[in-house]
Amino acid sequence: MLAILMPIGLQGMQELITPEDYARFESLGSASFSADARHLAVTVSRVDDDGEVRLVPLDGGEARVFELATGHSMAPTGAWMAVVTGPPQEERRRMQRDNTPVRNDLLLVNMDTGEETKVEKVQGHSFSDDGRFVLLNRYPPQGGDRESSGRDVIVRELETGIDVNFGNVAQASWADDHPILGMVIDANDMAGNGVRLFNAETGAIRTLHTDAARFSGMSWRDESLDLAV
Repeated sequence: MLAILMPIGLQGMQELITPEDYARFESLGSASFSADARHLAVTVSRVDDDGEVRLVPLDGGEARVFELATGHSMAPTGAWMAVVTGPPQEERRRMQRDNTPVRNDLLLVNMDTGEETKVEKVQGHSFSDDGRFVLLNRYPPQGGDRESSGRDVIVRELETGIDVNFGNVAQASWADDHPILGMVIDANDMAGNGVRLFNAETGAIRTLHTDAARFSGMSWRDESLDLAV
């Protein structure tokens, strides 16, 4: 009887986890559905290795993998997705040790066609509510004695790829339900500082207020074109 019981007991034993095993562990991060509910995007991170974003077609097709990815977002409507990518972990650690700024890039992906466009050095982004435009926040300039918090931002029309660039933007955000961007302008010498609106659909730019002063705290009223600063 003992000879029979020993193999059964051994079969129930599990191997101990080694430090090398931890690097292979995967954990699921944020997940989101596309506006048409045809795709699911999931961020995957690893303990000591590079992460990725997986785009899974819900009709049962093969998942698409975006390597070196740390995050993603879906446009509120339409077929567009944004994927945040960056340097490999090893290179990122080296850059941090050398006090070299780490810069992320952004992939704009058309989920219907599979086409993707890479935009380098993007610190943040946001889609307009109609899904036709994306705001791309560049990194602020490095070095020097800067008093302002302004930077370059780009508004891209996704279908055409046409960009409109604005400089010295300290804050920018979309209005609800409209492709209208509110911007706080902040230049080093406060020349032209103020609050502006950009209608991405018509291309019209309107200055609401300008003064040799610093502006902050811009916010849209929910589901309204009322803007407060």
